[in-house]
Amino acid sequence: MGFIDCCSNILTKLPGPSLPFLPAFFLGTIFASLILLYLYKKETNLPLNDILLHAFRSLFLHLPSNGCSASDSETDKCNNVQCVRCQRYGELQHQIIQRWRRLKGREIMVSVDRVEQAVRRLQTQGKLEKSEKITDVTRNEREEERKIATEEETGGKLKYRGKQKRHEGKASSPDQNNGEMKDWNKEIHEEKKAQKDGGCSEDEKEKTMQDKVEKEMKKGKLKTQMTYQKPTLFHVMGLPANPNWTEYDVLTNEQKLLKLNFELITQEFEKVFSRLQSGDTTGWKNNSILEGHWCIFPFVDQGKINTSNCHSCPRVAEIILGCLPAMMNDCVFGNAAFSILYPDSHITPHQGPTNLRLRCHLGIKVPNGCWLEVAGQQYKWVVGETLLFDDSFTHSAHFTNQPNNMHSQPRAILLLDFWHPNVTIQEKECLLELLTPLGV
Repeated sequence: MGFIDCCSNILTKLPGPSLPFLPAFFLGTIFASLILLYLYKKETNLPLNDILLHAFRSLFLHLPSNGCSASDSETDKCNNVQCVRCQRYGELQHQIIQRWRRLKGREIMVSVDRVEQAVRRLQTQGKLEKSEKITDVTRNEREEERKIATEEETGGKLKYRGKQKRHEGKASSPDQNNGEMKDWNKEIHEEKKAQKDGGCSEDEKEKTMQDKVEKEMKKGKLKTQMTYQKPTLFHVMGLPANPNWTEYDVLTNEQKLLKLNFELITQEFEKVFSRLQSGDTTGWKNNSILEGHWCIFPFVDQGKINTSNCHSCPRVAEIILGCLPAMMNDCVFGNAAFSILYPDSHITPHQGPTNLRLRCHLGIKVPNGCWLEVAGQQYKWVVGETLLFDDSFTHSAHFTNQPNNMHSQPRAILLLDFWHPNVTIQEKECLLELLTPLGV
Protein backbone atom coordinates (compact mmCIF):
# COMPACT_ATOMS: atom_id res chain seq x y z
CA MET A 1 0.00 0.00 0.00
CA GLY A 2 1.41 3.39 -1.00
CA PHE A 3 1.69 6.47 1.18
CA ILE A 4 -1.29 8.24 -0.42
CA ASP A 5 -3.50 5.16 -0.08
CA CYS A 6 -2.49 4.81 3.57
CA CYS A 7 -3.39 8.43 4.33
CA SER A 8 -6.71 8.14 2.50
CA ASN A 9 -7.59 5.01 4.47
CA ILE A 10 -6.89 6.78 7.77
CA LEU A 11 -8.90 9.86 6.82
CA THR A 12 -11.93 7.84 5.77
CA LYS A 13 -12.01 6.14 9.16
CA LEU A 14 -11.95 9.45 11.12
CA PRO A 15 -15.28 10.50 12.67
CA GLY A 16 -17.06 13.45 11.03
CA PRO A 17 -16.79 16.91 12.70
CA SER A 18 -19.43 17.63 15.23
CA LEU A 19 -19.33 21.38 14.41
CA PRO A 20 -19.90 23.13 11.08
CA PHE A 21 -16.84 24.61 9.36
CA LEU A 22 -17.20 28.30 10.35
CA PRO A 23 -17.72 27.76 14.09
CA ALA A 24 -14.82 25.31 14.13
CA PHE A 25 -12.63 27.84 12.26
CA PHE A 26 -13.40 30.64 14.71
CA LEU A 27 -12.80 28.44 17.73
CA GLY A 28 -9.47 27.34 16.30
CA THR A 29 -8.47 30.96 15.62
CA ILE A 30 -9.34 32.01 19.17
CA PHE A 31 -7.42 29.08 20.60
CA ALA A 32 -4.33 29.90 18.48
CA SER A 33 -4.55 33.59 19.47
CA LEU A 34 -4.60 32.70 23.15
CA ILE A 35 -1.49 30.57 22.68
CA LEU A 36 0.28 33.44 20.84
CA LEU A 37 -0.81 35.91 23.54
CA TYR A 38 0.60 33.64 26.24
CA LEU A 39 3.91 33.25 24.39
CA TYR A 40 4.15 37.02 23.70
CA LYS A 41 3.49 37.83 27.35
CA LYS A 42 6.09 35.32 28.42
CA GLU A 43 8.62 36.86 26.04
CA THR A 44 7.99 40.55 26.80
CA ASN A 45 6.74 40.29 30.40
CA LEU A 46 4.22 43.07 29.71
CA PRO A 47 0.77 43.54 31.25
CA LEU A 48 -2.10 42.37 29.06
CA ASN A 49 -3.42 45.88 28.36
CA ASP A 50 -0.05 46.90 26.83
CA ILE A 51 0.63 43.83 24.71
CA LEU A 52 -1.55 44.88 21.76
CA LEU A 53 0.01 48.38 21.69
CA HIS A 54 3.50 46.91 21.83
CA ALA A 55 2.73 44.44 19.03
CA PHE A 56 1.20 47.19 16.87
CA ARG A 57 4.21 49.48 17.29
CA SER A 58 6.67 46.67 16.66
CA LEU A 59 4.82 45.73 13.49
CA PHE A 60 4.08 49.12 11.92
CA LEU A 61 6.43 51.71 13.41
CA HIS A 62 9.76 50.03 12.67
CA LEU A 63 9.37 50.02 8.91
CA PRO A 64 12.04 52.09 7.09
CA SER A 65 10.90 55.33 5.51
CA ASN A 66 11.27 56.01 1.80
CA GLY A 67 11.80 59.71 2.32
CA CYS A 68 12.19 62.27 5.04
CA SER A 69 9.67 64.43 6.76
CA ALA A 70 9.35 68.03 5.68
CA SER A 71 8.75 69.04 9.24
CA ASP A 72 11.75 67.12 10.55
CA SER A 73 14.00 69.76 12.05
CA GLU A 74 16.80 67.54 13.30
CA THR A 75 17.74 65.12 10.53
CA ASP A 76 20.19 65.57 7.70
CA LYS A 77 19.42 65.86 4.01
CA CYS A 78 18.86 62.61 2.11
CA ASN A 79 19.53 61.48 -1.45
CA ASN A 80 15.88 61.26 -2.46
CA VAL A 81 15.28 63.81 -5.24
CA GLN A 82 11.56 63.86 -4.37
CA CYS A 83 12.24 64.63 -0.71
CA VAL A 84 10.17 67.66 0.31
CA ARG A 85 12.68 68.88 2.88
CA CYS A 86 15.59 68.73 0.44
CA GLN A 87 13.57 70.81 -1.99
CA ARG A 88 12.96 73.31 0.80
CA TYR A 89 16.72 73.44 1.39
CA GLY A 90 17.16 74.42 -2.25
CA GLU A 91 14.44 77.04 -2.02
CA LEU A 92 16.11 78.50 1.05
CA GLN A 93 19.48 78.66 -0.70
CA HIS A 94 17.86 80.54 -3.54
CA GLN A 95 16.12 82.91 -1.10
CA ILE A 96 19.37 83.70 0.75
CA ILE A 97 21.29 84.57 -2.41
CA GLN A 98 18.50 86.66 -3.92
CA ARG A 99 17.86 88.62 -0.73
CA TRP A 100 21.55 89.22 -0.21
CA ARG A 101 21.76 90.90 -3.60
CA ARG A 102 18.88 93.19 -2.70
CA LEU A 103 20.34 94.05 0.71
CA LYS A 104 23.77 95.14 -0.53
CA GLY A 105 24.43 98.81 0.05
CA ARG A 106 21.85 99.28 2.82
CA GLU A 107 22.72 100.45 6.32
CA ILE A 108 21.88 96.99 7.65
CA MET A 109 24.99 95.67 5.86
CA VAL A 110 27.45 97.32 8.26
CA SER A 111 29.80 94.92 10.15
CA VAL A 112 28.41 91.74 8.60
CA ASP A 113 31.54 90.38 6.93
CA ARG A 114 31.01 86.90 8.37
CA VAL A 115 27.50 86.76 6.90
CA GLU A 116 28.87 87.86 3.53
CA GLN A 117 31.41 85.05 3.65
CA ALA A 118 28.68 82.54 4.44
CA VAL A 119 26.60 83.70 1.46
CA ARG A 120 29.62 83.50 -0.79
CA ARG A 121 30.20 80.00 0.50
CA LEU A 122 26.81 79.05 -0.92
CA GLN A 123 27.69 80.66 -4.23
CA THR A 124 31.08 78.97 -4.53
CA GLN A 125 29.41 75.61 -4.00
CA GLY A 126 27.63 76.13 -7.27
CA LYS A 127 24.18 75.84 -5.69
CA LEU A 128 21.43 77.37 -7.81
CA GLU A 129 23.92 78.95 -10.22
CA LYS A 130 22.20 80.08 -13.43
CA SER A 131 18.93 78.65 -12.14
CA GLU A 132 15.76 80.26 -10.83
CA LYS A 133 14.14 77.13 -9.40
CA ILE A 134 15.67 74.30 -7.45
CA THR A 135 13.44 71.78 -9.23
CA ASP A 136 15.26 72.54 -12.52
CA VAL A 137 18.54 71.16 -11.16
CA THR A 138 19.01 67.45 -11.89
CA ARG A 139 20.41 64.97 -9.44
CA ASN A 140 23.61 64.50 -11.46
CA GLU A 141 24.23 68.24 -11.41
CA ARG A 142 23.74 68.25 -7.62
CA GLU A 143 26.32 65.50 -7.15
CA GLU A 144 28.83 67.22 -9.43
CA GLU A 145 28.39 70.55 -7.65
CA ARG A 146 28.80 68.89 -4.28
CA LYS A 147 32.00 67.22 -5.48
CA ILE A 148 33.40 70.53 -6.74
CA ALA A 149 32.53 72.25 -3.46
CA THR A 150 34.33 69.51 -1.51
CA GLU A 151 37.43 69.85 -3.68
CA GLU A 152 37.40 73.61 -3.18
CA GLU A 153 37.23 73.23 0.60
CA THR A 154 40.03 70.67 0.77
CA GLY A 155 42.17 72.70 -1.61
CA GLY A 156 41.46 76.01 0.05
CA LYS A 157 45.11 76.74 0.74
CA LEU A 158 45.94 76.67 -2.97
CA LYS A 159 42.90 78.64 -4.03
CA TYR A 160 42.64 81.40 -1.43
CA ARG A 161 46.17 81.81 -0.09
CA GLY A 162 49.47 82.92 -1.57
CA LYS A 163 50.23 85.68 -4.02
CA GLN A 164 49.09 83.92 -7.19
CA LYS A 165 46.55 85.73 -9.33
CA ARG A 166 43.07 84.32 -9.68
CA HIS A 167 42.21 82.89 -13.07
CA GLU A 168 40.35 85.39 -15.16
CA GLY A 169 36.81 84.47 -16.10
CA LYS A 170 36.67 81.90 -13.33
CA ALA A 171 34.97 83.98 -10.70
CA SER A 172 32.93 81.66 -8.54
CA SER A 173 30.75 84.44 -7.21
CA PRO A 174 28.99 87.31 -9.00
CA ASP A 175 29.47 89.47 -5.89
CA GLN A 176 33.26 89.42 -5.74
CA ASN A 177 35.12 92.66 -5.02
CA ASN A 178 37.13 93.58 -8.14
CA GLY A 179 36.69 90.05 -9.44
CA GLU A 180 38.54 88.48 -6.52
CA MET A 181 37.51 86.59 -3.43
CA LYS A 182 38.69 87.67 -0.01
CA ASP A 183 40.90 85.48 2.10
CA TRP A 184 38.41 84.13 4.66
CA ASN A 185 41.01 83.29 7.26
CA LYS A 186 42.60 86.72 6.93
CA GLU A 187 39.25 88.49 7.31
CA ILE A 188 38.36 86.46 10.36
CA HIS A 189 41.72 87.30 11.93
CA GLU A 190 41.26 91.00 11.20
CA GLU A 191 37.70 90.93 12.57
CA LYS A 192 38.80 89.29 15.81
CA LYS A 193 41.60 91.83 16.11
CA ALA A 194 39.12 94.67 15.63
CA GLN A 195 36.86 93.20 18.32
CA LYS A 196 39.77 93.02 20.76
CA ASP A 197 40.56 96.66 20.01
CA GLY A 198 36.98 97.68 20.70
CA GLY A 199 36.06 98.22 17.04
CA CYS A 200 32.58 96.65 17.35
CA SER A 201 29.69 98.97 18.16
CA GLU A 202 27.44 96.63 20.15
CA ASP A 203 25.35 97.63 23.10
CA GLU A 204 26.46 96.77 26.64
CA LYS A 205 24.53 93.51 26.93
CA GLU A 206 25.76 92.13 23.64
CA LYS A 207 29.32 93.18 24.39
CA THR A 208 29.20 91.40 27.74
CA MET A 209 28.15 88.18 26.01
CA GLN A 210 30.92 88.56 23.44
CA ASP A 211 33.49 89.08 26.19
CA LYS A 212 32.36 85.92 27.96
CA VAL A 213 32.87 83.82 24.85
CA GLU A 214 36.22 85.41 24.06
CA LYS A 215 37.32 84.83 27.65
CA GLU A 216 36.44 81.15 27.42
CA MET A 217 38.36 80.91 24.15
CA LYS A 218 41.47 82.42 25.75
CA LYS A 219 41.26 79.84 28.52
CA GLY A 220 41.33 77.13 25.89
CA LYS A 221 37.91 75.77 26.84
CA LEU A 222 36.30 76.49 23.48
CA LYS A 223 38.11 75.28 20.39
CA THR A 224 37.25 75.51 16.71
CA GLN A 225 36.66 71.92 15.65
CA MET A 226 35.99 72.27 11.95
CA THR A 227 36.69 68.59 11.37
CA TYR A 228 33.61 67.55 13.34
CA GLN A 229 31.34 70.51 12.66
CA LYS A 230 29.53 70.15 9.34
CA PRO A 231 26.41 72.30 9.02
CA THR A 232 24.54 71.12 5.97
CA LEU A 233 23.45 74.48 4.57
CA PHE A 234 24.61 77.79 6.08
CA HIS A 235 28.05 77.92 7.70
CA VAL A 236 29.24 81.19 9.27
CA MET A 237 33.00 81.06 9.70
CA GLY A 238 34.61 82.44 12.85
CA LEU A 239 31.94 81.51 15.39
CA PRO A 240 33.35 79.65 18.43
CA ALA A 241 32.59 75.97 17.97
CA ASN A 242 32.09 73.43 20.73
CA PRO A 243 29.79 70.37 20.82
CA ASN A 244 28.56 70.84 24.42
CA TRP A 245 27.86 74.31 25.81
CA THR A 246 26.06 73.29 29.01
CA GLU A 247 29.06 73.90 31.25
CA TYR A 248 29.82 77.37 29.89
CA ASP A 249 28.46 80.68 31.11
CA VAL A 250 26.26 81.44 28.09
CA LEU A 251 22.48 81.80 27.75
CA THR A 252 22.23 81.52 31.54
CA ASN A 253 19.08 83.64 31.89
CA GLU A 254 17.20 81.56 29.34
CA GLN A 255 18.21 78.30 30.98
CA LYS A 256 17.31 79.55 34.47
CA LEU A 257 13.88 80.66 33.27
CA LEU A 258 13.17 77.24 31.80
CA LYS A 259 14.20 75.50 35.02
CA LEU A 260 12.11 77.83 37.18
CA ASN A 261 9.03 77.11 35.06
CA PHE A 262 9.63 73.37 34.82
CA GLU A 263 6.47 72.42 36.73
CA LEU A 264 4.31 74.65 34.55
CA ILE A 265 5.88 73.25 31.37
CA THR A 266 5.35 69.69 32.60
CA GLN A 267 1.68 70.32 33.37
CA GLU A 268 0.94 71.56 29.88
CA PHE A 269 2.97 68.75 28.34
CA GLU A 270 0.94 66.17 30.28
CA LYS A 271 -2.26 67.74 28.97
CA VAL A 272 -1.37 67.33 25.28
CA PHE A 273 0.44 64.03 25.82
CA SER A 274 -2.59 62.47 27.54
CA ARG A 275 -4.65 63.42 24.48
CA LEU A 276 -2.10 61.69 22.26
CA GLN A 277 -2.27 58.55 24.40
CA SER A 278 -6.04 58.51 24.03
CA GLY A 279 -5.70 58.61 20.24
CA ASP A 280 -6.05 62.34 19.55
CA THR A 281 -3.05 63.25 17.38
CA THR A 282 -4.09 66.89 16.83
CA GLY A 283 -1.02 69.11 16.73
CA TRP A 284 1.49 66.24 16.75
CA LYS A 285 3.83 65.53 13.84
CA ASN A 286 5.64 62.28 13.14
CA ASN A 287 9.33 62.61 12.26
CA SER A 288 10.45 59.82 9.96
CA ILE A 289 13.28 57.70 11.36
CA LEU A 290 14.52 54.28 10.33
CA GLU A 291 14.16 52.73 13.78
CA GLY A 292 11.33 53.36 16.19
CA HIS A 293 8.96 56.25 16.67
CA TRP A 294 9.69 59.96 17.18
CA CYS A 295 7.13 62.77 17.11
CA ILE A 296 6.99 66.45 18.02
CA PHE A 297 4.39 68.99 19.15
CA PRO A 298 5.75 72.19 17.55
CA PHE A 299 5.20 75.72 18.81
CA VAL A 300 7.68 77.21 16.32
CA ASP A 301 8.33 75.13 13.22
CA GLN A 302 11.17 76.41 11.02
CA GLY A 303 10.42 79.96 12.09
CA LYS A 304 6.64 79.73 11.70
CA ILE A 305 4.51 80.01 14.83
CA ASN A 306 1.92 77.23 15.22
CA THR A 307 -0.96 79.25 16.65
CA SER A 308 -3.15 76.21 17.30
CA ASN A 309 -0.52 74.48 19.42
CA CYS A 310 0.26 77.76 21.20
CA HIS A 311 -3.42 78.03 22.19
CA SER A 312 -3.28 74.45 23.51
CA CYS A 313 -0.33 75.34 25.77
CA PRO A 314 -0.67 79.10 26.33
CA ARG A 315 1.75 79.40 29.24
CA VAL A 316 4.50 77.49 27.48
CA ALA A 317 3.91 79.58 24.36
CA GLU A 318 4.18 82.75 26.42
CA ILE A 319 7.57 81.64 27.75
CA ILE A 320 8.87 80.69 24.31
CA LEU A 321 7.60 83.71 22.39
CA GLY A 322 7.84 86.45 25.01
CA CYS A 323 10.37 85.60 27.72
CA LEU A 324 13.40 84.18 25.91
CA PRO A 325 15.37 86.98 24.19
CA ALA A 326 17.78 84.57 22.50
CA MET A 327 15.01 82.43 20.98
CA MET A 328 15.25 82.19 17.17
CA ASN A 329 11.79 83.54 16.40
CA ASP A 330 11.06 84.66 12.82
CA CYS A 331 14.11 82.75 11.56
CA VAL A 332 13.80 79.68 9.34
CA PHE A 333 16.36 77.85 11.49
CA GLY A 334 14.35 78.39 14.70
CA ASN A 335 12.29 75.62 16.29
CA ALA A 336 10.53 75.03 19.59
CA ALA A 337 8.59 71.86 20.35
CA PHE A 338 7.78 69.06 22.75
CA SER A 339 9.73 66.06 21.45
CA ILE A 340 9.00 62.47 22.47
CA LEU A 341 11.06 59.41 21.59
CA TYR A 342 9.72 55.92 22.26
CA PRO A 343 11.76 52.88 23.35
CA ASP A 344 13.46 50.82 20.63
CA SER A 345 14.17 54.05 18.73
CA HIS A 346 17.34 55.44 17.23
CA ILE A 347 17.79 58.82 15.53
CA THR A 348 20.76 58.19 13.28
CA PRO A 349 23.83 60.51 13.27
CA HIS A 350 23.22 63.77 11.41
CA GLN A 351 24.11 67.47 11.41
CA GLY A 352 21.91 70.53 11.66
CA PRO A 353 21.63 73.04 8.79
CA THR A 354 23.62 75.87 10.41
CA ASN A 355 26.05 76.82 13.17
CA LEU A 356 24.14 80.03 13.91
CA ARG A 357 22.15 78.32 16.66
CA LEU A 358 22.60 76.38 19.87
CA ARG A 359 19.97 73.76 20.65
CA CYS A 360 18.58 73.46 24.16
CA HIS A 361 16.83 70.39 25.60
CA LEU A 362 14.84 70.61 28.84
CA GLY A 363 14.28 67.13 30.29
CA ILE A 364 10.61 66.40 31.09
CA LYS A 365 10.47 62.58 31.21
CA VAL A 366 13.74 60.65 31.12
CA PRO A 367 13.46 56.86 31.51
CA ASN A 368 16.52 54.67 31.80
CA GLY A 369 18.32 53.64 28.64
CA CYS A 370 18.16 56.88 26.63
CA TRP A 371 20.95 59.31 25.82
CA LEU A 372 22.19 61.94 23.37
CA GLU A 373 25.49 61.60 21.54
CA VAL A 374 27.27 64.70 20.18
CA ALA A 375 30.64 64.50 18.39
CA GLY A 376 31.26 61.04 19.83
CA GLN A 377 30.48 61.99 23.46
CA GLN A 378 27.40 60.68 25.29
CA TYR A 379 25.20 62.94 27.41
CA LYS A 380 22.17 61.96 29.48
CA TRP A 381 19.09 64.09 29.89
CA VAL A 382 18.07 64.95 33.45
CA VAL A 383 14.51 65.81 34.49
CA GLY A 384 14.22 69.54 35.11
CA GLU A 385 17.71 70.29 33.78
CA THR A 386 18.85 71.79 30.47
CA LEU A 387 21.30 70.38 27.96
CA LEU A 388 22.82 72.95 25.58
CA PHE A 389 24.71 71.77 22.51
CA ASP A 390 25.67 72.75 18.96
CA ASP A 391 23.61 70.60 16.61
CA SER A 392 25.82 71.45 13.61
CA PHE A 393 28.14 68.80 15.07
CA THR A 394 27.33 65.20 14.26
CA HIS A 395 24.79 64.01 16.83
CA SER A 396 22.28 61.22 17.39
CA ALA A 397 19.73 60.06 19.96
CA HIS A 398 19.23 56.58 21.37
CA PHE A 399 16.54 54.81 23.38
CA THR A 400 17.44 51.18 23.94
CA ASN A 401 15.09 48.22 23.97
CA GLN A 402 12.94 48.26 27.12
CA PRO A 403 10.91 45.01 27.07
CA ASN A 404 10.16 45.11 30.79
CA ASN A 405 9.41 48.82 30.95
CA MET A 406 7.17 49.35 27.95
CA HIS A 407 4.20 50.54 29.95
CA SER A 408 6.27 53.47 31.28
CA GLN A 409 6.59 56.84 29.54
CA PRO A 410 8.76 57.64 26.51
CA ARG A 411 11.58 60.13 26.69
CA ALA A 412 10.10 63.64 26.55
CA ILE A 413 11.90 66.99 26.27
CA LEU A 414 11.19 70.60 25.39
CA LEU A 415 13.38 71.48 22.41
CA LEU A 416 14.38 75.09 21.66
CA ASP A 417 16.79 76.82 19.28
CA PHE A 418 18.75 79.86 20.52
CA TRP A 419 20.97 82.28 18.63
CA HIS A 420 24.67 81.53 18.97
CA PRO A 421 25.93 83.95 21.65
CA ASN A 422 28.75 85.19 19.40
CA VAL A 423 26.38 86.45 16.67
CA THR A 424 26.34 90.25 16.86
CA ILE A 425 23.26 92.49 16.80
CA GLN A 426 24.17 93.77 13.33
CA GLU A 427 24.54 90.21 12.07
CA LYS A 428 21.18 89.23 13.55
CA GLU A 429 19.42 92.10 11.79
CA CYS A 430 20.93 91.07 8.48
CA LEU A 431 20.28 87.35 9.03
CA LEU A 432 16.62 87.96 9.90
CA GLU A 433 16.28 89.60 6.48
CA LEU A 434 17.96 86.67 4.75
CA LEU A 435 16.49 83.80 6.75
CA THR A 436 12.80 84.60 6.94
CA PRO A 437 10.59 81.49 7.04
CA LEU A 438 9.77 80.10 3.60
CA GLY A 439 6.40 81.16 2.30
CA VAL A 440 6.24 84.31 4.45
